[in-house]
Amino acid sequence: MSIVDARAAVAAVRNIQVGPALPVRGSEPQLLLLEITKEAPGQTAGTVLNQTPALAARCSSARSIEAVVAK
Repeated sequence: MSIVDARAAVAAVRNIQVGPALPVRGSEPQLLLLEITKEAPGQTAGTVLNQTPALAARCSSARSIEAVVAK
């Protein structure tokens, strides 16, 4: 997946967590995407190489997702 798609996916999850009502400022769930770039010969720049928690893992308790991205 590209980092652009990963950002959109995290934003969608964040929107689901917050719901349609506006939360009290400062009380909204926090879900951060931490992007770490790494040289990756043979990989297209912007491709997510790996992430923590793993793709198949549920992130209900995760506060952040760390993505290693090809540069």
